This record gives sequence, C-alpha cells and structure tokens, in this order.
Amino acid sequence: MKTLKRLTAMLIAVFFLIFSISSSAETGKTIDETSVLDDLKSTSINGIPFNFSDYVFNENRKIQVISFIEYGFTYKEKEMNHFGLYVYLFNPAKLNIEERNKENKIQIAIKYDENDKAISYRKFDLFFINKSEEKDYEGMFYKYKVVDWMNELKNTARNSQAQKSYRKYDVSSLELSIKQKDNSVSVLDFDCSASCKFSGFAKGCDLDKTKDSSLECKMNILETIQLDVKSTFYRTESSSLGKDHQNQLTSVYFSIDNSLLEGYGKLQKIKAEWNEQKTSPIIVTSDTEMGYKLRAFMDKNIGEYTDSLDYTLGYDRNSSVSTNITYKWSYNIKNGNIGSILAPCWITSYNQCPIIDYVFLVEDIKKDFISSDMLKNWIKTYNSFEHFFEDEVDEGRTKGYNCVEIDANDTFDLLNYTENHSWWDKVLDYGLWATITGKTPQQGSVYGVEPIYQVKDVDLLSSNSAISNNLLIHENDVNLFKQYYTEAKSKNKSTYLFRFASSDYFSGMLSVEKKGESMVKNNTTYMAQETVFLDFDIIELSFLKEGNYTVIPVVANHIDIIGDIESPKEFENWSWVEILKRTVKIILIVFVCFVLFCVLSPILPYIIQFIIWVISLPIKFIRVIIKLFKKKKE
Repeated sequence: MKTLKRLTAMLIAVFFLIFSISSSAETGKTIDETSVLDDLKSTSINGIPFNFSDYVFNENRKIQVISFIEYGFTYKEKEMNHFGLYVYLFNPAKLNIEERNKENKIQIAIKYDENDKAISYRKFDLFFINKSEEKDYEGMFYKYKVVDWMNELKNTARNSQAQKSYRKYDVSSLELSIKQKDNSVSVLDFDCSASCKFSGFAKGCDLDKTKDSSLECKMNILETIQLDVKSTFYRTESSSLGKDHQNQLTSVYFSIDNSLLEGYGKLQKIKAEWNEQKTSPIIVTSDTEMGYKLRAFMDKNIGEYTDSLDYTLGYDRNSSVSTNITYKWSYNIKNGNIGSILAPCWITSYNQCPIIDYVFLVEDIKKDFISSDMLKNWIKTYNSFEHFFEDEVDEGRTKGYNCVEIDANDTFDLLNYTENHSWWDKVLDYGLWATITGKTPQQGSVYGVEPIYQVKDVDLLSSNSAISNNLLIHENDVNLFKQYYTEAKSKNKSTYLFRFASSDYFSGMLSVEKKGESMVKNNTTYMAQETVFLDFDIIELSFLKEGNYTVIPVVANHIDIIGDIESPKEFENWSWVEILKRTVKIILIVFVCFVLFCVLSPILPYIIQFIIWVISLPIKFIRVIIKLFKKKKE
C-alpha cells in the first residue's frame, strides 16, 4: 500500500506540474483560476488520462494528498511573482471540511543540513482555491495554495537551486478543520510523508525562455512519527508566589517505537506549539441561590458595583481595624465609606473585577471539582463571551501563540511557599495557631525537573500517590497513565513525559455577603484561575546519537490542555506527638531565657554599661582624632 501510494503520488506530480503551466498559458488563466476537476481531467500519467474511477467514495479511507505542485519557479527572482506551492486533496469519505478555516495548515521543512536532511519544520497556512462540486464528486477533491507570507519557502528554494541545482520540499503533514455531526469542529492531522525534489524549469521560466520545459519532480516517502498524545498536570502543595498559589506543571505523554531509539539515539529535543491563555476568574459555589443570580450577570460589565445584584464577593477580607475593611480582590464591592460621618467604615478593594464569565455550582466545594471536560464544555457553550481569558498571562510567559523547542537538558525548579516565606509570613497568612500546629505549607521545592523524561518500570511500582509525586502527574491520572505505559510496552514502545510548562494556579476562598444580612459567609464559595494550553501540537522530535542529530516530523492531532479546577489547598495538622514535641521545645526555650535572665539580673546593669562602652569607643576615638587635627592646625 505504501509503495502504491508513493508511485501514484510521484507519477501525478511529475506530469501535472508540466501540464499545469502549459495549460494556464494556453487558456489565459492562472493556476489560481482553474478548477480542481478541470486540472485533474486534463492530466495524464505516462500518456494515460487521469482515471477518476480510481477515486471513489469510501467512508473508511482518510484524506490524502494526491499532488503537491511547484508553480512559477523562474531563473530570475524578479520574475517570480506567480511562484507558489499547491496542494491537491482527495477526500474519499466526503468529510465536511471547513475549507476557509484559519486552522488549516501544512507542515513543511524550512532548513536543511549539509547532508540535505531537514533540521527544522514549520506550519504554513492554506489558502482555499476551490473544490469539486460536480455530481458524484461533491467535496471529494480540494485545491489549496500554501501561504508563504515571509517568503521562507521561496528563499529556501532559491538558495537550494543556487547551491544544488534543485528545490526540495519535505512535506510531513496536513491539518484540516473537520466539522462533526454535532457541529463541533476538530482539527485533524493527516500524514503526507512526501519529499519532493524539483529540478529544471517550465517553458518560459528558464534563462532561455524559448527552451522546452525541463521541469521534473522526484518524490520519495518522508519518514514521520505518528503520536497519540495525552495530557496531564501536577500541582505542588504551594508556591513561592504566596498564600493560595500553587505551581502547576503541565505535561503531555506519548510513546515511540524502540527501533527509533536504537537507530537514532536518545530523544533530546521536542518542538511544539500551542495557544497559551490565562482564564479570567472562575467562581465555584455551593450557594445555589447566589450561583444562579451570578449567572444572570455573566459577560456583563457591572463596573465597580451594581445595586441590581444582592451579593458581594471578596478575597482576603481583612477587618483587623473595625473602621477599615480591605480586600485583595472583589466583585460588586464599592470602595469608600459605607458607614456614616459619625461612625465611618471604609472599604478598600485593590483589584475590582467588573466581569465574570465562569460560575459553577457544586454540592460540596471541598470535595467536588470542576473537571477539564466541564470547563471545555463551558467555553464551547458560551463561546460568544469576550472575556474568557485575561489580557496577560503569568510573568515570564507568552500570551497567545507559542512555538518552542525544549532540550532535555533544560531543567527547571518548582519553588514552593517555604522557599521565600518566613515563620512570620506564615503567621500573617495563616494565623498563629495554624503556624504553631503546622497547618501551613510544609512541602519543599522540587529541584531539577527534567522536561523530557523516559518512563521506566520502576517508576510505576509504588502507590498512586507516590507515583504522582515522583513522576509529577495528577494522582487521578495515574491509573490511565499506567494502562497507557503497559500497552505501549507490549508494542515495543517507550513512553515519554514532556513537561513543557510551569505556570501559576490560584484558588482562594471568598467572603460572601448578601445585602440586608450582617453575616459574612467564608466557606461556600471560592475563586480560581489557571493557565490553559489550546491547540497543543508536537511538530518534531530530535534524536541525538554520537553527537549527530536526527530530526523527524510528527503527525499528531491537536489537543486542548485544561487542568481541573480544585478547591483551595488545605494543610494537615501535625500529629499530636509532633505538636507536643514542638510545644515542649518552645517551653524549654522560654524557660532557658527566663533562667538566664534570673542568673544575669544582678550583673545586668554592668553588662549594659559594658555594651554601651564598647559601642561608644569608635565615637570617642573619632573625637580624639578631631582634637588632634585641630591642635595641629592651630
């Protein structure tokens, strides 16, 4: 089957290139104007007309590229206004392709080494030209042009022609937006696996414009890796950013054939792309009445405050001074005096949220969580909202499109609360009793996290909790991960974890007040925010063996990576034995200080005098120097 596919693609490409140029010249039409079926009807393979009976409806077959065309490459660069690369598709199952979707792309190599091996790939947009609409062939054939905005492909082709007398295009995969029966749209990746080498010129494109066409194309199968990519995430107990923050490590995992590792060496680099966004505040509540009233205000800008909503929400309410209440974050709380002239009560909110787009109702906010699928469905349902995401992402990260190559040696750390917060910070954030009894962050930082990690049998021999902490994956994903690993091993494949992003996860309890009621509820509602990675896709894998790199393009479907929304982290108290030990230590320290004070009290005045004398010595010394200087001057 692979041989047949290669030969068919080769023969079609060779003849069709020659035909398309001469046909366009004869009809006065450019290749952008001719219809896909007219092009194919006029094509012959070794003198035999293109046979449409070979291309019939089959719902079990995938979309395939039947021709990849270089058009208008000329000897003189100034005359390359019509240069372009064209793709002809066969859609045997008549899938509902959204032909003008901006997600339609093709992956092509843009750099080659001295041995003419591709070392870097990127994706190019596809411009839809037309599709077949004739009876029996509706939507079965498509014609696209590769959009080369930055002239990368054109410049690569010209450099190759100058150095090697040919142009090479390694095409690995094609991404198309397919509309499903439920009207949802999925971006699917289709394997192209073609290395096209063009030489010569079409008639009118050579230096001698009278010469007949010498254009030829040789096509070989390009090696690609097809990956089944899954996602997971992990959250540390706390974060160096402070109270209610956690480090969120986002990862994907996949498996590759061991034969590739034996042939090309260790997996050293991974190139991937994604759309990075930070969610706007997500409200989760067990107060059903308030939840439904909040939903009525979703996607509405209320500014600082509105009388229409009976509820106010605030994070980190501080009322240590009776006449001053502060919030670090609030929704529907007005700044200013809410008391009277005689009895003022000032409210200050340092971050006022005017719009909310996420409101989830749960029965128990401590036990129930908002799953990734629930969050995806919410975004899909309310896709008309404009404020799902913040204007900025975490410091040091990039909002929107990211294309990153990560090396296995690029280790990083996950710094926790204890890294830069003192005992007094704990008292201020969690209270004295919680600090004394250990109901505060205790877990240390995680150092030297490997971004590319090959999973071993020994990694899966512990409890699910231990596996979660050792591999840095969510405990709820451990069973699925073990199943995936076992299946991959049975197929002689190795499983890898790709830890590509460390971001901030925030989840904090809110104070809720209802108009007309004096009681403040502190245990029914929380607010959370996280970073999400949409349209994640692995572009290429780089293997290293004996100092030599081998880059292989990847064929894999896009995935949206969104972590679960979980309630604020609660910390366990120490055991009574540990609390007793620490209490005894504190008592002993106080006792020792008291004893020292009692012992030293008779001589304490002399000690104080001695300390004052020592401190005053430099001053006396300076005075003596000044007097000597004055006498010398006189």
